[in-house]
Amino acid sequence: MVQVVNRYSNAMLELLNEQDDIEKSLNQATFIRDSLDYQEIKGFLENPDIPNVEKKALIKNNFEGKLDDHFMGFLELLIRKSRESLIVPVLTDLIHQLNKQLGNMEAYVVSATALSEDQKASLVKALTDKLDTKIHLKCSVDPQVLGGFSVLVDGQIFDSTVRTELNKMTERLKRGDYRGS
Repeated sequence: MVQVVNRYSNAMLELLNEQDDIEKSLNQATFIRDSLDYQEIKGFLENPDIPNVEKKALIKNNFEGKLDDHFMGFLELLIRKSRESLIVPVLTDLIHQLNKQLGNMEAYVVSATALSEDQKASLVKALTDKLDTKIHLKCSVDPQVLGGFSVLVDGQIFDSTVRTELNKMTERLKRGDYRGS
């Protein structure tokens, strides 16, 4: 599946590089991905019992006039080829490649509760300073984290969650290491 995702995202990237406005393309790709990245929508698009006409109508009703023709064509192509399950992964890969071209990175943050704007700004500054690149946050909430947060950026994980610390403590206790680290 990774090869197919790469093939589609590389083809879109090549097409977008012929355009003048990479930032606009990045914004549109992010808008589509974030709009379609819901279980109900993915379930609808990936359901083989739903005719392509209805799937294309969903895309047209939600995106026509908001996207350039090449994105509309891309979505219709994946529906026509019965590759609806690849839409979000292809867009995610494309966004990563576009961000890389622009000197940006997406950071995926998971926290126990929603981060305030001040916390987000502080995190962006810290990551920008550490990685020497512009950072865009994509935040989600997972109550199982218990406290703290973890960040995935450019294949690196920065984990300062309470859940992870408790798991480490449990492992140390199992080994008989009562001093901690």
